[in-house]
Amino acid sequence: MYASFRSHSFIYQFYALNGAHLRVHLFQRLHHFLTSKYSIMTTFKLHIRFNLVTTRTNSKGFSSVKCRLTYNKNRKDFSTGISVNPDYWDPKKQRLLDQSDQEEIVNMQISLIENKISRAFLML
Repeated sequence: MYASFRSHSFIYQFYALNGAHLRVHLFQRLHHFLTSKYSIMTTFKLHIRFNLVTTRTNSKGFSSVKCRLTYNKNRKDFSTGISVNPDYWDPKKQRLLDQSDQEEIVNMQISLIENKISRAFLML
């Protein structure tokens, strides 16, 4: 199921760095998703997008932020565990606007998730 022991152990290290927002099984699925169809990695690019789920809001009126990974025309969505006010979300930048009081923390969390996924992809 896994390309090598090294990449398998990297998934668990990645989980330890990222905390409770992203679970181990998501990264096992990510690894399987990226390596299942192609035994030799080709020059496909991984696209990472953060989308706001506006169909559901919590009691405070906040919407959750989902991450979408696209690789070789295959998509996988997962929740980031981040909830934001939809009025302050910029869909083009995929970040929270400067007017929000949580802007710095939330944008840093999103950037951290994006960087760790990119690092995991490069290690495969």
